[in-house]
Amino acid sequence: MKKILALFVAFVFLAALASCSDETAIPSGSSSPSESPSVSPTVSPSDDPSSTPSATPSDEPADGSIEFETVKIEHEVEPEGAEPFTFTAEVPSFGIEEVDSYFESKADKFYNGMLEELDGGIGSTDTPYACTLTYEVTYDRGGIVSVVFTKYLNLGGAHPNVSYDCDTINMETVTRLTLADIIGEDGSSTLAALAAEQLSSLGVQAENGQDSLRDSVLEELGNCSFALASDSLDLYFPEYAFGYPGALTVSVSYEELSAGGALADWVLDAQ
Repeated sequence: MKKILALFVAFVFLAALASCSDETAIPSGSSSPSESPSVSPTVSPSDDPSSTPSATPSDEPADGSIEFETVKIEHEVEPEGAEPFTFTAEVPSFGIEEVDSYFESKADKFYNGMLEELDGGIGSTDTPYACTLTYEVTYDRGGIVSVVFTKYLNLGGAHPNVSYDCDTINMETVTRLTLADIIGEDGSSTLAALAAEQLSSLGVQAENGQDSLRDSVLEELGNCSFALASDSLDLYFPEYAFGYPGALTVSVSYEELSAGGALADWVLDAQ
């Protein structure tokens, strides 16, 4: 009997331990203000170039009350055969250890990636090298914050490389929201159709017409970054998406998404 009791206690302990290990301290899960759906992240931070207007660092919340400040990180870089320069990164600090360390890790990753490129000896020395990371808080309501990071890299190539990395985080649960949290599980087709209309107006074309472009956008949603803005969901597509050589940004209004039944109630409630 004692042996059975001991086995039962051990089983309960292991079950509790497994339950704790499922919780993520860094924003990598899925949680909306009104519920916590068990949805795996569909969009993760990406270093692939995409497009958006230049982001300007700001210490003021875009439209809310969550306080934050800018943390500046600098590294002196002395590339072989080129003039020394300063790597500069600015990231937000919200006073939440898991979130702040997550954002600082972005700066470290960007810096280390730049060093790897320098080891490859790419580019010429005619233009001074430069590498910066800046950010903009585009949304701050109901405990939900969207941050758009702008990565500028010029290592002597034909033109600078500008890429974007977005995060939308539920600060109360310290989890990273997915696209499904914003448009619902069945909203992808509606979002793709609305985004395709805007892309078409920008001159983006697909071989088989608008339906084909919509399907291409639907496939690309898993690769693009997204952020909430005051009245729109902004999509940041990687450079050369849809065979388009330039930068592509699409802003789909909450009004359009709502009319198409592709917007979570909590987003509307926050307006």
